Amino acid sequence: MIELSDDVRRRFDRRRKQAEREFNREVESVRLRKEEDVEAYLSNPLKSYEIATEVTRRASLKFFGSLLFFWLGELSAQQEPVDELRQAVNRFVVVIRKQVLESMWPNPPGPTHQRKWEEQEFDRALIKWLTARRQWRDYEVKILRELTPPAPADDLPGEADPLKYFLNWPLEGLSAKARRSISSDLLGIHAARLEGTRDCAECCRRAYDLIAEEFDRAGLLREVLLRESIPEMIADASGGGDWSLEPMGRAEPTGIFNVRFGSQFYPPWRVETILESLEGPEILLEWPPDAEAKPFL
Repeated sequence: MIELSDDVRRRFDRRRKQAEREFNREVESVRLRKEEDVEAYLSNPLKSYEIATEVTRRASLKFFGSLLFFWLGELSAQQEPVDELRQAVNRFVVVIRKQVLESMWPNPPGPTHQRKWEEQEFDRALIKWLTARRQWRDYEVKILRELTPPAPADDLPGEADPLKYFLNWPLEGLSAKARRSISSDLLGIHAARLEGTRDCAECCRRAYDLIAEEFDRAGLLREVLLRESIPEMIADASGGGDWSLEPMGRAEPTGIFNVRFGSQFYPPWRVETILESLEGPEILLEWPPDAEAKPFL
């Protein structure tokens, strides 16, 4: 693990406080403008709300970037192996993303599906904002040298098929009958998803159970399968079948989509989403690695 000095941590703490002041200043400026021109606000409250929301979103992303690029610069200066740098940045991004999403990004209270939509909006904005920044593009060039694309899919790109990556899966030891059973059941789950009778989380949990049952029936069920291999197969089935509302992974790595999980690359926080959708704390990986140690908070 990359170790940083106490001096770096103190400077980071100062940077965070400065970024918080800048965020509060920008958000407060909207309220002051509203008070200065009450008539304009009352004449078109919806537009005023949209302006306030947009300002807060920009300020949230600016706060995120201020902390991220400070930390990225300090980590890069350590001259450590690229993979260690990538993992350290991923740990940082997971924690700061969660903080910004929960405490800064405009996220009005509402039903679960509304909150999920807001989270997706945040991710789209974050990915677009990051990829437009030179510092992030330079970092991307550095880490992409270490990332190897997965084996090609078994089907034509663009076709929704939960078996798209089936030939990549570690099914050694299962009989031909067991493999046919998995294929058939996954197609049944996929049909239910297309019909709208099951949501993505339900499909993932059902797929996890059926694959685990086949390994258990063959006497091959092991901890590594429960915690790693089967969740990666579920990610492949979900990604290949387009079970989620929007693609969560990509076939080619980028600076953000840099975590190999199954046959695709994901942002580090989306690996958590996949694991959480299975709702089994006993099978969850410790993700991100060493996440409990948050030296930058």
